[in-house]
Amino acid sequence: MWIKISSSKGFSTVEAIVSLGFLIILIFFSWQMLEKQKEIVIKSNQDVELTSIVFDIRQALRGDSCTQNFSGLSLDSDKISSIRMYAKDSQDITTLYPTDENSEEMTSETGIKVSSYRLDPIGKNNRRREGMTYLKIVFDRGQKLGKVVREIKIYTKLKDYSISKCSLNPFSEGKDLWKEQGNRLLTQMKSLQINSDKNIGTLNIKGGVFVHKSVIPCSRDQRGMIFWNASENRWEICKERGEVSLEDGRVFTLSNLKKMESDER
Repeated sequence: MWIKISSSKGFSTVEAIVSLGFLIILIFFSWQMLEKQKEIVIKSNQDVELTSIVFDIRQALRGDSCTQNFSGLSLDSDKISSIRMYAKDSQDITTLYPTDENSEEMTSETGIKVSSYRLDPIGKNNRRREGMTYLKIVFDRGQKLGKVVREIKIYTKLKDYSISKCSLNPFSEGKDLWKEQGNRLLTQMKSLQINSDKNIGTLNIKGGVFVHKSVIPCSRDQRGMIFWNASENRWEICKERGEVSLEDGRVFTLSNLKKMESDER
């Protein structure tokens, strides 16, 4: 016995079911593509905001602020809940991007937030370098996009295995010996002083030069040393051929200069 389920005037039941199935599949894949595109757009916007946050943190850690944030911490510490920005010549402190969920920090337009901070002496290249650690900033993109880490290189000086001083830039060994004094520079190094009121150095450049003759005779190790010969009442310099007066009474003609040059050799 046969049952007629179609007519020449429309779709059969089977055709309608198949068409509906194709429509559902098309809608499903279209929805998946739209969700994927949405994630790509969100991720791109988050990358822009993420870069801005890292820039803000770098700016906040400039100068002495790095030391004020991390002094006393170890190179691999996770005891950081926010970044504090210290105003220059002021007691004002601004807290940036705290990790506390209950914080009233303004929410992100893209849904990204700072999940945690930590110091880690091993960078993304899995290498450890002396005098350096990295501030790892962990960002939470949301449930679907997960987490991502950005790092800022920190140069450090240690005392008792803890950070005593840090900077975003390499330390200059002589930098600590110089201080600004108005529009002048001041240094009180033992071998050189500039604008110093203490006459403790070998060379003091402030209204005069104060030096003492070495007790060691002029030798190879003393070459270039300038001293005052009190008995001869003149300045002398230790050179290869011995102690030479800085006073020169010779006539500096072209021929004499050539002879002096050959004598120096």
